[in-house]
Amino acid sequence: MIDLDPSGATAGTAPGIDEMNVLANGDHMPSAETRNFPLGSGTKVLKPKLGLYSATVARAVASMQQADTRS
Repeated sequence: MIDLDPSGATAGTAPGIDEMNVLANGDHMPSAETRNFPLGSGTKVLKPKLGLYSATVARAVASMQQADTRS
């Protein structure tokens, strides 16, 4: 689970982001395994948080909420 704008900010977000690139494990997977996901127009991104894949949505959300943010 990823939250692109966990604070819900409407200002101060990064402009012009139109896709998200994901590589599940950068230490053990080649860059060619990167997956690209288009984002909708006007998507707001500020200090996104990424949770680990889990067996349930609740566990994935808990993982995301405890994650560090990265600008």
